[in-house]
Amino acid sequence: MLGINKYNASVFFIFLLVSSSVIQAQTDIFTQTNYISESTFNSAATLLLGKNFKNGSSAMLRIQSEKLWIQNNEGAYQCQAVSNNIGYQFPIQSEKHKLVIMACPKWTGSSNGLASISEWQMGGLALLTVQENPNFMWRVGLFVNKEFFGYMVVPLLGFDWKTKNHWRLYGLAPNSMRFGKYSKNEKWNTGIYGRSFTRSFRAVDNNHFIRYNEVHLGVFTERTFGKHHAVQFYMAEQLGKSPRYYSASDKSAEISLPGLSLKRNYVICGFGYSFRI
Repeated sequence: MLGINKYNASVFFIFLLVSSSVIQAQTDIFTQTNYISESTFNSAATLLLGKNFKNGSSAMLRIQSEKLWIQNNEGAYQCQAVSNNIGYQFPIQSEKHKLVIMACPKWTGSSNGLASISEWQMGGLALLTVQENPNFMWRVGLFVNKEFFGYMVVPLLGFDWKTKNHWRLYGLAPNSMRFGKYSKNEKWNTGIYGRSFTRSFRAVDNNHFIRYNEVHLGVFTERTFGKHHAVQFYMAEQLGKSPRYYSASDKSAEISLPGLSLKRNYVICGFGYSFRI
């Protein structure tokens, strides 16, 4: 079973402190919970490391572990995944134009653990960033991943736009986009957000999988404390039915999840914490 116990957490933060002299590090821990009759718990821990070079390029390593619990009065189910993304960012002509190329392998498994029922998924990302001025940046790219339901190809378009009266539009669609009001010192940010993020997990055996479509529309608030800490809170409506259960022999026809009955459209709320070095 994939988890973060006290010993692993201690080793994790010691590693960050030792590494901080030579790399730029960031960790994000997010949890989200639906408090209705059916419950979906989704938690993730992310470690992002980067090394900048004198020519303006940088190397990046992003490690993420994720757990998905699905439960109600009829039963419970659990999935998990570990991804290890390796990328390189380099300037094109000038520092205002940068291209990121990233390999995105992921290992997914069922409730019995990654070692028992698991399979690799392989993907990749290409993302171009253009800094027009200090208050406006745009991005365009492509993400491709071999999911259990087939190849997923996602065009990407992103913005980071700040106005003089402290409004901000930022994100990378369709994955996430936010529009909100931020304080003068940028320590407080509140607004609305949309999120669309799809992934798949291997289910009880190699003949079944779970497709998890996060489609959220809601509100958020986030607050930074000093240089190292930030907290986030959000509440949103999950649009559509998710998660969904499929057979590998027919990847388009949904089947009932053993022991569970899930419904469409429910409210979720979540809390996040970020520690940066």
